[in-house]
Amino acid sequence: MQPPPPVVVPTPEGNAVRTAAKAIPNFGSVTQSSNVSSTNVTFDTARASFDGTNGRVTITHQDSSTTTLDTTVDSVIHDSTEFPSLIRSGYRHRQVAIKKAGSDDIYAVLGADWKSGDPTDYVGYGFWLKADNFRTPSMNIHEVGTFLDGPELRGNPIVPVSGSATYRGKSQGYYIAEVGSNQEIPQGSRAWGEFEADATLQADFDAGTIGGSINNATVIEDAANPEGQMLYMNNSYSVDYVLTLETTPIGTGQFVGDTSMSSPSRQVASSSGKWGGQFSNRPVSATDGDPRLVGGTFGGGITEADGSRFDYIGAFGAAKQ
Repeated sequence: MQPPPPVVVPTPEGNAVRTAAKAIPNFGSVTQSSNVSSTNVTFDTARASFDGTNGRVTITHQDSSTTTLDTTVDSVIHDSTEFPSLIRSGYRHRQVAIKKAGSDDIYAVLGADWKSGDPTDYVGYGFWLKADNFRTPSMNIHEVGTFLDGPELRGNPIVPVSGSATYRGKSQGYYIAEVGSNQEIPQGSRAWGEFEADATLQADFDAGTIGGSINNATVIEDAANPEGQMLYMNNSYSVDYVLTLETTPIGTGQFVGDTSMSSPSRQVASSSGKWGGQFSNRPVSATDGDPRLVGGTFGGGITEADGSRFDYIGAFGAAKQ
């Protein structure tokens, strides 16, 4: 009989991300956060606006209070150069990392894809964190959330009744890790960071289902050892985990399902999480009536055989191929 895996004590930031990872997304945009109801449904909703250069996101909470994230007001940590969209021909892309003005505890990454010459045709996405001592060994995350929003994700989605379609795009998010015995850094260390990955979804309109995967991820990671000393910052590398967006009914065009994760190089003992999304309210063209975009949020947690624990959340957008 094999001995049980070592136990890694959950950290406070792990608890917040873990809650968000298992939350059922809210719609009206697609939002998934650690603020949940007794039935595990996300309370928060995020609404993004974009003027062709700058973005603004308003998050509305359960008590109707709001948090506003604004790239023209808040302190900019990093601003990517505008470049062609990676998922839609004829579209542009920009991404900004910010800290909220007047506060040292709200960090967010906001991105936008928009049509060249028409900033009213955009999709906004990103994630936010409320945290003490951000990016230090004593970091404590109180709240985390991720979202996807835009004019074509509001209103009634297009839901074909026949045929099938493949959607490909990108995803981005945040993760934390509690390190077990068989990793590159000491057992009991903590790691956290951001990731980008590919997104592929298959819609079977005949069967009324959709599913897919998030893979080919690249992470940018910080880590601290059990003694609270930083091991490294901004360490970038690729990982071979595959997140499966389990097949789920399309319904009215807004859908929720489960997630699972696997890896060809790691021993995943268990994994679970939630994902959700919706179709665009705009067709591909006058001759192709399928929705031109599908987007949403996802989360999950995995435990490996060595006791390592990873929890993550993210958003994705994918265009019809």
